[in-house]
Amino acid sequence: MIKPVIIEHIPEIARMEIDSFPGPWTENMLKESLSGNHIFLGAFGGGQLYGYIIITKLLDEISIDNLCVKKECRNRGTGKLLISYVLDLAGTNKTRKLFLEVLSTNIPAIRLYESFNFRKYGLRKKYYPDNGDAVLMKLDLTY
Repeated sequence: MIKPVIIEHIPEIARMEIDSFPGPWTENMLKESLSGNHIFLGAFGGGQLYGYIIITKLLDEISIDNLCVKKECRNRGTGKLLISYVLDLAGTNKTRKLFLEVLSTNIPAIRLYESFNFRKYGLRKKYYPDNGDAVLMKLDLTY
């Protein structure tokens, strides 16, 4: 089930960030994402949080700002479920483009995005805190 993340989920999400990324978002950054232009959604099952996605909607575009699935829950379709939910939301809101950036060495994530027809359109050298490059990807939608 996909539902909004609430403040009580932030400590667990912060631990997921530390376990998953070389430059994890802090608890404060995550808390700030609960307000403003962000939409912060979690994938839940049996009362457990499996993963989350943070997006920003601006006019007819959506930016996928963060997507994470717990290590022990990967390769079970949680990432696909979250992206599918966002695509449904995009269709409902007549979104024209979706954007994201992903660590160039994160091949499983790149393959996941490509499975939804995201295409690479650029590269940001040494973008991440560990000096990793960011692959820029986008998806153009038509209705």
